[in-house]
Amino acid sequence: MRICGAVGTSLLFTGLVACGAGGGNQTPQSISAAPVLVAPATTAAAIAAPAAAPTSLTSSSATVEFRQNAAAYASIGLPAAHDAGWSGRGVTIGVVDDGIDAAAGEFAGRVSPLSHDFGHDEQLVNGSYSAVTRVGLTGPYTDHGVKVAAILGAARDGRGIVGIAPEATLVVLRTDVSRPGNGTEYFPDDTVAAAISYAGDVGVRLLNISLSRSGRSEPILAATTRFAQTGGLIVFAAGNSGSPDPDIVANITDANRLGIILVGGLAATGNVLDPRSSRAGVLADRFIVAPMDVVTLAPDGTTVAASGTSFAAPMVTGAAALLLQKWPQLSGAQAGEILLTTARDLGAPGTDAIFGRGLLDIAAAIAPVDPVLAMSQKGASLAGATLALPKAFGPTALRTVLNSAVVTDRWGRDFGALLGMRVTRAASVVSLRSLTLPQQSAGFGLPGLRGQFAWSRHQGAFKFGSALIRGDLDHSNVALAFGGDPWGMVAGSSALIGPSGLAAYAPQANVHLRAATGDDRLSLQLSQGSTTGGSVAAIKLAWQPDALTVTGSVIDEHGTLFGQASGGALKLASAARTLAVEASRTWNLSAQWMVGVRAGAGITKIATPRDSLFRTVGPFVSSQFAAELRGAIDGGELRFSISQPLTVEHGAVMVLIPDRYDLATRTVLSDLRRVSIASERRAFQAGVAYQRSLGRGGTLRLSATHDLGSTATVAVGRLSFGF
Repeated sequence: MRICGAVGTSLLFTGLVACGAGGGNQTPQSISAAPVLVAPATTAAAIAAPAAAPTSLTSSSATVEFRQNAAAYASIGLPAAHDAGWSGRGVTIGVVDDGIDAAAGEFAGRVSPLSHDFGHDEQLVNGSYSAVTRVGLTGPYTDHGVKVAAILGAARDGRGIVGIAPEATLVVLRTDVSRPGNGTEYFPDDTVAAAISYAGDVGVRLLNISLSRSGRSEPILAATTRFAQTGGLIVFAAGNSGSPDPDIVANITDANRLGIILVGGLAATGNVLDPRSSRAGVLADRFIVAPMDVVTLAPDGTTVAASGTSFAAPMVTGAAALLLQKWPQLSGAQAGEILLTTARDLGAPGTDAIFGRGLLDIAAAIAPVDPVLAMSQKGASLAGATLALPKAFGPTALRTVLNSAVVTDRWGRDFGALLGMRVTRAASVVSLRSLTLPQQSAGFGLPGLRGQFAWSRHQGAFKFGSALIRGDLDHSNVALAFGGDPWGMVAGSSALIGPSGLAAYAPQANVHLRAATGDDRLSLQLSQGSTTGGSVAAIKLAWQPDALTVTGSVIDEHGTLFGQASGGALKLASAARTLAVEASRTWNLSAQWMVGVRAGAGITKIATPRDSLFRTVGPFVSSQFAAELRGAIDGGELRFSISQPLTVEHGAVMVLIPDRYDLATRTVLSDLRRVSIASERRAFQAGVAYQRSLGRGGTLRLSATHDLGSTATVAVGRLSFGF
């Protein structure tokens, strides 16, 4: 095995190659940092897709030592992890190289006692080289290893540079054979193989090998296969030969490939592979790229510029260490799979022979992939998990419980999820119908037959300050009535399935069939409708002796609750049945004015889906109230009203909430909690409406409602024609 590029030594022997070169200084550059979007369950951070590129500068990435590699670190999404405090603490990384000189202090206290020197020095004696004892992990040839280790784990100490995993523990596995007499070193296959085998035996899960080899090596093949069987991950530099395949390709087989990642080098500018870097080739599925032009540290602690895939590899290894810090339940191989899966695609779409899986993306790697709520052995997907809670309910307590949820992803990583943010409030339904009486329509008549033409669909809304102005132009509806005493029947479609309580519970029905006695004192109405996410059917029986009206209704919904749909793991109702009663009464104050009062109550039972967080729901007890003053004025009709919209007085849900992760058993634990979703306050609305006939069947209607205690005012205008 051989050294790839000059690092202060000459090349004499075939073997593993140190894939990088060093020298010079680099000017610090600015950096942008992505916001922290995800975290382990203990921090309960919101789940969201990471930004494609960092956009702001934050504390961890604003330091001078971070800015030494600002552009490189920003391109791989490192600020997202560092700004969240991820550092590799508690993770042990093996560094197979030519040793580490810790004299500069960057690795003080973080060099594991498991470190070992598998190589030796050679001295020319009587014309032949003989092995001699050397210092051990440090010495005059620990140059390349220091540079690699600095990118991997240089401390956050306010000087020099900071590494990808600045608090990781390093197992220094020195494998070089050095000849101080002529200034050369090389990496025999047997020393490198011994180091790999040793790392697996002592439980190291991550190995960084910024060395390369061309040609098959039985010792290397055997050692890497043995290490892969432990579940560990070896990160190899792809090499600086510019070849179509990584230099180590001859030593990758089905037996070890899942434990190995190859790292190519991205050019300093533009998303292009550096021409010196080997390409993905036949190992494209195990290949990832990272920047190869960096500022790193010399053994004396000074900063130096370096270039080569030797320095791209430790970025990937350090990223794997960050994952293992936060999710110790992962194996090294699983951490590698996460990095490959979340890499940012470059070049041809998908995995390709140049960039392999793409550019290392730490921000994406620390975000969940295919997250599920672990409510059962299978888990429930978060895709489509939304809950539009009708305004009759109160969402605060439910949001609090849902914000404690824990989700797991494809690799069993636990995340805190602010699921309460997915609970929204549904919009109120504004009806222009009278609060006390059904609207009457003009029409034409033949013996036993009459017809009606009208419009009734909202067209748009405009907001001016605190007032919402909504204009309506409605789709055509046709209603036909026939029959006579003692019974009549009406069939047709309408925007609402009733002028009062029925519409409050389920406002989507658009077809009805009504039968009534000749004096209209007793009527039966059947209604049906379908909307996005559900359907509704209802039966309404009304009794109207003189100025009193009493109704009873049964409303069946499928897929919705009070007309609102939810989905996925937050689906509240697969079906709902409401029993509602209502009474209204009018009194004439004069020949021109009258007053009316309406009150109603209902009870709703719900069936919950099997794959939902909700186990049992309700029943819910609800109420509503309205009073209206109505009179003739200036050729039209003016109405004033005050009302309590539909309000859930009592009701709760049982929520099976996965809220903590047990690392010992590597399982998510759940609690069954009772949560009230009754309304948190009694709301009232004031309204005013004006209606006037325009002649020839035309009618103008204007109305405005105001939520008392808020600034919300809704104004509506409607123009309709009948014949």
